[in-house]
Amino acid sequence: MQQSPALLRWEFLSIIGGVFLLFASQELSYQWLWMVTAGGMVAKGAFLLIGPQSWRGSVIEWCVSREDIDYRFWGLGLWTLAVLLLHALGWIGRS
Repeated sequence: MQQSPALLRWEFLSIIGGVFLLFASQELSYQWLWMVTAGGMVAKGAFLLIGPQSWRGSVIEWCVSREDIDYRFWGLGLWTLAVLLLHALGWIGRS
């Protein structure tokens, strides 16, 4: 899994998405939230793309071995970010 080309593509897309969000967040509400989120996306993608193999292996192993309930809480957090982004774009909650 650690050497999978599909995983490398997702890491690269995470970096590109983070850079895009960083520049696109200049005009959005909750600007600080989007800048922190973009920084996290770039940092995670860069670490998994170019980080030392021993560290990446440990991080990926930790992620895969987590309990299912952890993923549910992360999913709720990501859902909350999605709703805030839709609100910042003016697609929901504004007349």
